[in-house]
Amino acid sequence: MDALQQVRIEPIPDRLGQKLHNFLLDRINPTGVPSRPSHSLRLETSVSRTDLGIERDETATRALLVLSVSYTLFSYAENRVVFSGSERSSNSFNIVASDFATASAEIDALDRAAREISNDIKNRLGLFFLPR
Repeated sequence: MDALQQVRIEPIPDRLGQKLHNFLLDRINPTGVPSRPSHSLRLETSVSRTDLGIERDETATRALLVLSVSYTLFSYAENRVVFSGSERSSNSFNIVASDFATASAEIDALDRAAREISNDIKNRLGLFFLPR
């Protein structure tokens, strides 16, 4: 996995992007950011929320969050994109009377999705770097 540890993960905007970036750092660069990276990983995120479990008074009791991430792996040596892909994770949470509790549950659902996607991206990149 030495090649995997030579990947520089580009910053991702917003708070969710920061969390995803940190999850990826933990998985791909556990010993620290490489001083002379061989590749650069660029990611774009999008989140959609769908309210589910609608009651008679038209209030939602459950929501579905879908985090989608597309990524490209750029090789500095080849000066081109050598691998690209996308990942999706769906998580749901309860909508309750407390706005704080609902917001906390939504943040937790996004964190779970980001953690799952970071694992998937690490696994896909690990397969990409396997000797052929």
